Formats: sequence, C-alpha cells, structure tokens
Amino acid sequence: MIPSAHLSRFLNRLRAHAPCLTELARQTGFCRRKARKLSPRLFLLSCVFQALQPSTSLRLQALLVGLFGGFSLSKQAFHKRLNERSSAFLQACIATVLAKPARKELGALRNASFGRVLLHDSTCVTLAACEAGRFPGPANQRSRAQAGLRLQLIYDLLEERMVDSRLTPFTRNDQAAASDIVPLLRAEDLVVRDLGYFAQKALAEIALMQAFFLTRWRYGSHLREVDGGAPIDLPARLPKDRPFEMEVLLSDGHAVRLLAFPLPGAVANERRRKARADRDKRLHHDEQYYKLLGWTLLLTNAPRARLPLRAAAGVYRLRWRIEIIFKAWKSHLGLLHASKASGAQMLALVLGLLLFCVLLHESMPAEADASPSFSLLKVAQFMALYLLPAALAFLSADELAARLHAQLLYHGCYEKRARKTHFQLKLFGLG
Repeated sequence: MIPSAHLSRFLNRLRAHAPCLTELARQTGFCRRKARKLSPRLFLLSCVFQALQPSTSLRLQALLVGLFGGFSLSKQAFHKRLNERSSAFLQACIATVLAKPARKELGALRNASFGRVLLHDSTCVTLAACEAGRFPGPANQRSRAQAGLRLQLIYDLLEERMVDSRLTPFTRNDQAAASDIVPLLRAEDLVVRDLGYFAQKALAEIALMQAFFLTRWRYGSHLREVDGGAPIDLPARLPKDRPFEMEVLLSDGHAVRLLAFPLPGAVANERRRKARADRDKRLHHDEQYYKLLGWTLLLTNAPRARLPLRAAAGVYRLRWRIEIIFKAWKSHLGLLHASKASGAQMLALVLGLLLFCVLLHESMPAEADASPSFSLLKVAQFMALYLLPAALAFLSADELAARLHAQLLYHGCYEKRARKTHFQLKLFGLG
C-alpha cells in the first residue's frame, strides 16, 4: 500500500541520520557527557512528534520521551534542557540533512541546462505576545508590538528538496532577505522569486555568481534603452494582446531581458479593483500604473537560448509549488500549533517541525516516478495523523501497553500541592 511505503521510507530516513546525533549534540553543547535519560535521539523525536500534535505542552512532550525511551521524565526536567544549546542542536540536525545529496532530478527542467531552479519565498506566523522581544511583529501607533515569525525557505525545484530554511523576525521583510541566497548559489543556478524580493543590488550579486534570476519587475524601477540609455515609456512599447520581450538596462547599468505577458481581462480588472481599494499612500496609483496592471512583467538575465519567452512564463508559474508547501505546513503539519508555545519550547517545536518537513520531502517520490501521482497536502495530512502510531508499532503489544501504563501513572495523577483536591475533600467528609 502507498501509505505504508511512505511511512517505511520516512522512518528509514529518520533512522539513517541517527548515528550522527551524538556528535552533533557534543558539537553544539547540548550534551557534554553521556545522557542518563534524555538522549539527543529522544529529544529530537519528542520535538518532531510533539510539533505534529493538535496541542502543545511540556507534559505531553515529556510523555513522548517516556514512551520512546521506556522511562518516566518530569516536565520540569524536560524544560531544563530547552535553551540555546538545544536550539543549536536542532538547527545542526536540519543543516546536516540539507547537506545530504538529493535523491533524484526532474528531467523536464533539466533540459533547460540550469544547475538548479531555486524557489525563494517566505511565510509568516503569529507568535505568543511574550515573544515580541526576540521576534517583533507588526505594530503601529495605535497598538503595541505583536510577535511574529517569518520563515524563509529556499526550495530546489529540480531535485525537489529544501536547500535552506531560516527563522527571522517578522520585521525583517523579504527585500531585506533578498541577498541571503547569494552564499548558497552555484554557477548556472536559476533563482525564481516574487515581487517582494526585488532589489537591484541582490540581482547584481546573483549575476556576479554566474547564476541567473527570474523575478517580477517592480513598478517605479527605472528601465532604459540599451542603445543610448534613454528612459523607456513602457506602456507605449507594449503590444496589445501578445507576449513581448526586449533588452533593457536597469538603473545600475546591468542589461537584462524584460518579458511581458498580457493578462486575461477579468484578472487585470481584479488587480485594478484591489489597487484602487489600497490606501497605502506610498504606492504610485497613476494612469500608467493601472495600464501596466494588465501585464505580468518579468526580468531575467538568462539568455533567450536557455530560457525562451514562453518557457519563462511556465517556469514562473511553478512558484505555486512553494505555496503548496507552506499550506501543507500550516494546515496539516502543526506549524500554527507549534507557534502557540512560548520561549525555548516554541523554537524547539518549530525547528522539530522543519526537520520533519525536510525528511518528508526527501521521502516522497519524484512526480515522474509516482504512480499514482501524490498530493503533498494529502500526504502531509496522512503523515501527521498516523506517523506516531506507526512509530510506536515497532514495539510489541505487551511492551507498548506497559509503557503507556507507566506514563499514565506518572503523568495522569494530580501534582503534589498544598491545596487539597476535590476528591480528597470528599474523602475527609469536607465536601
């Protein structure tokens, strides 16, 4: 069956990375001696599986450690291990998995002779208000600062794997992160990004790495003629109802190709309606702006032989893939639940979920090999529901029953406190 194959492949990936956990724990300072109870492996498993649950608590996370380890651990003992060193350990685990060579490549885009096709995008998550110090969120003059997290993701479309992921404050927008991809680039890579990342400095840095970019053009960014450097009257140069391309100069002097694709009338009108309703005074809502809303305008430094006009439109539409990934994380894989925790536990759960997602994408077969083809959203929902029972199924029925009973006795009772419980008051005739 397909589900069992997915579970087996995923669990095998998880076990394959287990031998290096002890070394990573020592390098990051998470473990300085042999662990008595909470080993690096058990800590990692608890973060991954707790992040998939519909609710988060230290008690439930300690219970997961007990189920996998066969002993009892208090929530206080688990909380002591949540600190900067535990976060560094989880980040090192993610980096180790990302550094592994990818399994397979898609042949269709490989024909374009690009080394990698890197999709770069971000998603935002609201955090508990107490996290505003580390992860400041949106604020204005009328309301105090909230807490927000921005997750930056770089995804290789050819090899169907994550290349890099970063957690940053909400206040560090996509344009500020536009140059983060540069150290990760190789020659012949193609970077595909939306309008939020448009920064001419970053585009020049990508070109300097002998890589290519495909990005939306930002209105107000000056374009000049290649011959003579005269400003271009873009609405006057565009045809009425057909794709169009021309060579232009950016304001910094770099030559690029401008690719223009007319939009259907309904789509263009909806764009204009939203623009008229936007109250942001910083936007240029003049007549020229509304005319250009009827077009998708892209910039690329890739030569026509490697990225023809029609092919560029198809490649840019593949950005939907990373949006589906974000939807799977938020709708089915517990990203929103993990963010409701606070302090070091929140960071540990989000990093644990990221590690889970990296391994999940690694374990999914390539679309070309999948029969039938897989829906990432449905696979994510299935894994979130059944991965924990499948992992516990490796225990015998008697051993699992004994471990569940032990955890129930330890975590299912009232905590010791001076105030008597309702049951105790009844017992002494005081109820």
